[in-house]
Amino acid sequence: MESIAKQRRVFEKELLATLGSAIKGTGWKKSGGILFRELNGFFYEIRISVSLNDEKICVTQEVKPMALDLILWDILGISENRSEPLSFRSNAAFTCSGLPIYEEFLGKPNIGVSDAMIALRTIADSNEKLVQEVFSDTNFSTLLAQHPNQRERGAYAVTLVCSLINDGHLDAAADLASAYESGELESCMHMSCKGVSFHCLAVDWLASGRLLERFTR
Repeated sequence: MESIAKQRRVFEKELLATLGSAIKGTGWKKSGGILFRELNGFFYEIRISVSLNDEKICVTQEVKPMALDLILWDILGISENRSEPLSFRSNAAFTCSGLPIYEEFLGKPNIGVSDAMIALRTIADSNEKLVQEVFSDTNFSTLLAQHPNQRERGAYAVTLVCSLINDGHLDAAADLASAYESGELESCMHMSCKGVSFHCLAVDWLASGRLLERFTR
């Protein structure tokens, strides 16, 4: 008898293959277990994680302004990443984390590939409306700063600094980067280039005024 984990791996492979065909022509693309697209200046992604221990599927929707990765790469001195394919923004090491805006667990006794695929397609089709609702009375930087993972662990420290720069709040971005660099604020998100931390590079980048017009509004 096949193990549950082996059966779930087979299910996952079939599901993702079916989903890849189902999203053709919708604007969404797929890389592994991630659906992604660019729309109206934002990068959207839907992360699909099939449990190997039960019949649940975790679906997480994330969003970030497209400009954030451009800012990050310029600060780190790796602007050549701009030429990478769109999927790079989902799974590469030097990218800004997206803001989770929704999480859902799909699953019921004996859920099949067809049912799961329909549910995932419905989620993808409603993504733009969800994002509009999330940002109806606030902005990306505010939501990011208020997220529990940011407040408790500084999980979006890098993304928040880049977002403040994108919003034109340069002094706030410099103050935040300085606080993380000095250790005044703690973060579980550490990023560096050639041995120099992102926050140190961001402070210097902001002080120099280099290329700011390309990114600020």
